[in-house]
Order: sequence, then structure tokens, then C-alpha cells
Amino acid sequence: VESYNAGTTLDLRYGYTADDVRYWLYKLGPEGREKYLRMVQWDIFPYIPAYTILLGSLLLMESEKTGGRYPCELAWAAPVIMVCDIVETSLNGYATKKFPQKISNRLVLISSVANMLKWAYFALSILLLAYLFIFNRIS
Repeated sequence: VESYNAGTTLDLRYGYTADDVRYWLYKLGPEGREKYLRMVQWDIFPYIPAYTILLGSLLLMESEKTGGRYPCELAWAAPVIMVCDIVETSLNGYATKKFPQKISNRLVLISSVANMLKWAYFALSILLLAYLFIFNRIS
């Protein structure tokens, strides 16, 4: 989505407030909000399932190569990221559709927490994948 001088999209931030959401949606304008809603649909499918399968498969493959030293359940981090991303993206889409009506601060909080968990789990997963990759190559 073009920024429409609205700044970084909510999905790429690490947390946000209800005021951040309203200001961002205001700055996007009608055309930007329409394009963002189209991006939300693409994000839900195929993007989120694709990265979930890729990341989960890589984590599973690398953890299996350790011969049991690291559990295969590490791959479950990918579906956790997926659930957080779906919650966040769906609630941001809802806020966009309702704009200029204000959505509940509680829903924004849920979306923001899902966003922060998504990025935290993603960062940990990438670090873990890098560690497993190196571990499997030098062991």
C-alpha cells in the first residue's frame, strides 16, 4: 500500500494506540483506505498462509536435523505468528471499514498486542532458525 503521506502502515509497526490508528486512517484518505482494504484481503490469503508454511517447514526441517536435541514442536511458532497476524490484520481491516466511526479501544488494544506478539515471535523464530541452521552445519 502506498503511504499516502500517512506514514508506516500499522502492520509494520511494533504496537500502536487508538489515536495512532485513527490518525493513520485519517491520513490515508478514502483512496488509501480502499487500497489498504484490498491489501488486507491479499494479506489474509495468500501471504499469511504462505509465510506460515515456509517458516514452519524450515523450523521443522532444521529441528529434525538435530537428532532430537531440539524438539520439532519449535515449528509451532509459525502458526502462532499466523494467528496473531490474522487477528491484527482483521481488526485493522474492521477499523478501516468503520472509519470515521471509532472502534472500541479494547479492539485496538487486542490488535496492538497481536501485532507485538507477531513481531516478537517472528524475530525469535528467525533467530532460532539461524541458530539451528548453524548448529546443524557445525555439528
